[in-house]
Amino acid sequence: MKTILICPNQANGIPVLADTKPTASLPFLGESFLSYWLEYLANRKATEVRLVTSDDVDGIRRFLGNGSRWGVNLEIFHEVRELSPAEARKRYRPVYENDWLPEDVIEADHLPGLPEHKIFGGYSNWFKGLSLWLPFVCQSPRIGLREIRPGVWAGRRTKIGTGVQFQAPCWLGDNVRVGKNAVVGPFAFLEERVVVDQAAEVSNSWVGPDTFIGALTRVSESLAWGSLLINWKNGSYTNVPDSFLMASLVHEQQRELRGAPEKRAAATATSALVRPLETVISLVQKIQG
Repeated sequence: MKTILICPNQANGIPVLADTKPTASLPFLGESFLSYWLEYLANRKATEVRLVTSDDVDGIRRFLGNGSRWGVNLEIFHEVRELSPAEARKRYRPVYENDWLPEDVIEADHLPGLPEHKIFGGYSNWFKGLSLWLPFVCQSPRIGLREIRPGVWAGRRTKIGTGVQFQAPCWLGDNVRVGKNAVVGPFAFLEERVVVDQAAEVSNSWVGPDTFIGALTRVSESLAWGSLLINWKNGSYTNVPDSFLMASLVHEQQRELRGAPEKRAAATATSALVRPLETVISLVQKIQG
């Protein structure tokens, strides 16, 4: 069975956040936005998905591959602008093909099963989508996901210091480290490899992967990723210059090397991607020093 999936583009309501990577590949509670759609379509017995996007095709392909992870054949087509369903149907659904899902064209401007909430309409829409989607993720059979306290969910290899105060709901991705006496929540969403140092506070906020939140730093009503800080209520943003407050745990050179195997191989001797928890800890110590 076939279907067409139309991706939103960066011209929507979250331009600064979308500048970091293709919109549909943004991390969202441990997975990319598009991963949830491919999982949903695979469960609907889709075998072929034609993805139509005006974003960077190579960037999306690096995250999704050929769709084999979900048991589908994924084809990605680039357009200079976002197509309407009628336009996509005319271009990518030939009249001689009849093995199509009832949902033959889907505008992926929302999460599966939540069509009324357009998460790319603005930063506040994006943030609200996290709390709406959290129950679905918590009910999924994701490996290593567990409820460590009522309403507080954590992934694999999460380390929590003494005296940490959690206020549900909270989400902690894989390899997250929370220092002693920190305050996390309510509505705190920490993606993979986030480090929240001692006595820091994160509430009503989303923190992107590989981000360091320094000791005594308070992050509230924000989207924080590396040094980028966005107020999701009013859309204002800034790049925090002080690494002891906020910083990326991934070197810029390493970001450029992602998706280029031959460059990564050449760089292995001099640098390593921050993945193991031990490397995250050493980087935190270096930043603090």
